[in-house]
Amino acid sequence: MRIPHMKDWPNLPTPYRTRNWQETARKVTLLSLDDHAGAPHFPVTAYFDVKEPLSGGFRGENFGTATYLRENNQMTRFGEAVAQLAAVLTAAMTVGMDPRNLNGRDYVKMAQAYFSRTPDGRGFVSNNTPVSDCPGSFWYTLYPTCLYLHLAAQYPEDKVLEGHVREIADTWLSALSYIDTWDMMGVSLAKKQLVKGGHTEPEGIIGAAYVFLMAYSRLKEEKYLDAAKQLMKEAAQRSHNPYYEIVGSYAPVIAARLNAEENAGLPLGRMLDWVFTDGTNTARSGWGVINSRWGDYDAYGLSGSLTDTTGYAFAMNTFVTAGALAPVARYAPWYSHDLGKYLTAVASNSHMFFGDGLPKELQDDGDYAEKTGLGYLVYEGVRNKGKTTPFATGDAKSPRRPGGTNFSFYSSGPLGMLSSIIMETNVPEILCFDLLKTDFEHGKAYPAYLLYNPLGEEKQVIMPLPGEGACDVFDAAGGAYLCKNAEGKASFVMAPDTAVQPVILPAGAEIFEKDGCIFCGDTPIRYAGEWADLPCIRDNDVIRGEKEICPKV
Repeated sequence: MRIPHMKDWPNLPTPYRTRNWQETARKVTLLSLDDHAGAPHFPVTAYFDVKEPLSGGFRGENFGTATYLRENNQMTRFGEAVAQLAAVLTAAMTVGMDPRNLNGRDYVKMAQAYFSRTPDGRGFVSNNTPVSDCPGSFWYTLYPTCLYLHLAAQYPEDKVLEGHVREIADTWLSALSYIDTWDMMGVSLAKKQLVKGGHTEPEGIIGAAYVFLMAYSRLKEEKYLDAAKQLMKEAAQRSHNPYYEIVGSYAPVIAARLNAEENAGLPLGRMLDWVFTDGTNTARSGWGVINSRWGDYDAYGLSGSLTDTTGYAFAMNTFVTAGALAPVARYAPWYSHDLGKYLTAVASNSHMFFGDGLPKELQDDGDYAEKTGLGYLVYEGVRNKGKTTPFATGDAKSPRRPGGTNFSFYSSGPLGMLSSIIMETNVPEILCFDLLKTDFEHGKAYPAYLLYNPLGEEKQVIMPLPGEGACDVFDAAGGAYLCKNAEGKASFVMAPDTAVQPVILPAGAEIFEKDGCIFCGDTPIRYAGEWADLPCIRDNDVIRGEKEICPKV
């Protein structure tokens, strides 16, 4: 099954570039949290003591991080969730980092300052604290909520976080009684009323559905599952694409997971089209996934505006979207080819966001990156400047605000959503993507990965295996074993322009098919294609009998 928006993408991004993603995430996160960092304009984080309990009950040591790297950073006592929650999440997802004990501090506990309550005691998360209401924007409320739920998923034994998950879900469940339309800018949870504003952010329906899916996965209460399914059915009936900023990127994984596990019958292909869009017929005109080459650099796969200077991609949007989409391949393996191709494009083309990613003359702050050696700092975005040239930049610097840089910590914060899923193989152009790392609160699963060969020739691929002992490697995309009795590493041949989805099983374990799914014991290793995705089919199209609408995989 193919994604129409990607039909003209090159298989191999040019120039093709790799980096040590885990080390990049570790360095930028540690630097951003270091209150003694000595580079120009640093430190960007300050620590302080909250003596009086906040609305959600938090007190104790906390921290505030500047959103951008500016001269004389005006660090407030509290920062923004888009930077701080995201950075703690990245620390939790990065090998060798433990935010429970990082430089002697418990960042997971400090992150709980973003759990707030309304005056009548209903729990929620939004972008700022201390507050007793959200800011009246669906994405500024629900994107931080997603980050908080992702963080909670890293610590299933934490009963405080589990209690917060329940309170958050119950607050949004009660909000459904007064949210009679999602075609608004946002909601006031304290006042129990919608906020009209100057634009609409209907992707709130996706964010709320994700809250309920996470709550159901954690707590196993049917009321949350019912709400998630109902909202996604309502979303599927919309005539316009609800995508606004970033929360809409979660629609495909919600749909794929509900289809696979609950036989929900949601139009996954259409919801992928909401993300892979040219920006027409959308809640935010011109926003989608970049579908072009900028000068000497491919920009395919980056997320942002397709129309602002003929392209303005944002790091935050790109990192989070990649993490949100990766698990879709596990639940819908017939999309393995295009999702593998997309992730390969993102992994290479995202280099333009970094201080070492473009020549100095193609950056706002190339001199700073070169002088300090901080090439792992992340720009807010990359513009297609003029007609042909990419330029790493952001919105912080302007003629009115010339001081500082366009390096951004709300942009580097969620880097873990991308960096944590990327592993290398013996073939530099064939990356191995972890399909479980960003599949938060998933059910029982064996380790599962996605590899795509963008080269024009067959390759013998060697990928590392998790754990110890002999393993069998089953390809959930192709429905056959790639190898058996492998130890430490798996070796197999990949044809050009193909994808495989290795699932790592105990050596000798038996598999069987039931109702279209393939199981190993009681654990699914390949989900059934119950629902034909028809991303190219529109209302009133004629489907002829000879047309294959649900291809074999």
